[in-house]
Amino acid sequence: MKNGIWREYKKDDKQSVDLLYNDLKDSGKDWWVAKNRGNCYTEICGSVDGGTCEGDVYVYYIYDGKKYVPEFYIKVREFYDTIAKEKRNYIEFNCSNISGYKIDGEYLPTLIQELKEIDTIKNKRQIIELEKQYANYQKVLSLQEQENFTEENLIFLYKMACHSAGYNYTSSALSKKILEKRNVQDDFDNMTLENKVNLYLAIKETEQVDSLFIDSKEVLLALAEKRSLKQLTNTPKEIIKDKEFMMQMLETFFKADEIGWSDCEFRRYLPKQYQTDMDIIKLAYYKYSSSISPTILRWREENSQLREKLKNSEFCYQIVDAFARSQIERGMAYYESYLLPVFPEEIRNQIEEHVLIGPEPNEKRQQLKEDSIEILKEEKEKVKCFFKKYCKSE
Repeated sequence: MKNGIWREYKKDDKQSVDLLYNDLKDSGKDWWVAKNRGNCYTEICGSVDGGTCEGDVYVYYIYDGKKYVPEFYIKVREFYDTIAKEKRNYIEFNCSNISGYKIDGEYLPTLIQELKEIDTIKNKRQIIELEKQYANYQKVLSLQEQENFTEENLIFLYKMACHSAGYNYTSSALSKKILEKRNVQDDFDNMTLENKVNLYLAIKETEQVDSLFIDSKEVLLALAEKRSLKQLTNTPKEIIKDKEFMMQMLETFFKADEIGWSDCEFRRYLPKQYQTDMDIIKLAYYKYSSSISPTILRWREENSQLREKLKNSEFCYQIVDAFARSQIERGMAYYESYLLPVFPEEIRNQIEEHVLIGPEPNEKRQQLKEDSIEILKEEKEKVKCFFKKYCKSE
């Protein structure tokens, strides 16, 4: 790495504004701060409207044999963290958040050292992150000369190449170069179950995952436990047609899913033949009663078979029933606005008049009915409660 020097330009100091402007005006840099004196003033003294806060600016200069030329800069401004209840520094790198990972790996030690000299405590969070980036960068460098990799090292390289936590653009570019002669499917097929899941997680936000062929139910269930199965397009048809297994996989998702069906990747990639399957719909309603309705709306847009089925009032009644049962089990009541949009307009009136089929009346059910009547009285101009009619079980 080339040796360089740091120059400091203090906040709220007009002399620093002039120094910064003179140092950068002929540098050829396309930085926003280097464009004119006004921008230098804004960086150091802040803007009148408060959109840009004042801060100390530190520029790193490299000697090119004739003069020192600017290589990169950071801006440091203090703020009070209301959550941690302490003062911290917000740091920008070349006019963007320093966590943007745009720093050349070879300059990380220089930057880390400067942040420590400025204020180790206030810069602690950024120092820890940059030290992690540098450790990963060094590890990638050490793997450059290798031909054979352990599964763990391969997963590490895929993570760096796919911009996982702790990467920077240098380690990412080097990792991609190392991996360019490898085949991700071969790497996946030759890994243990645990590492197949880890590799999938490493590449799941990239195009590589779309072509990945998964022919193992064991792997699919392991991915379901991670709430991370993104697609089933390259899964053998005999697995997709196995409804019992699909139900098992869906239940596995639900057991692992603490956030909710609305954030569950599986709902977006569920094969179309199961989007019209009442067993699947009932299972989904039972677990996530209110958030399955917008999912069915999305499915309906892309699935002509589901649109046709929703024209059948009996099919719709079953959905209403699944919704009602899930609510009764929880002792809750949702309004019709959660569910009615799922159905075509021509049968909504029929749905409103449909008697919800449920278990024999019990204390919870009776209380729910009474609560619903009270809600209806209080908000009859706004909503109608779905739980307005009850009868004995079938």
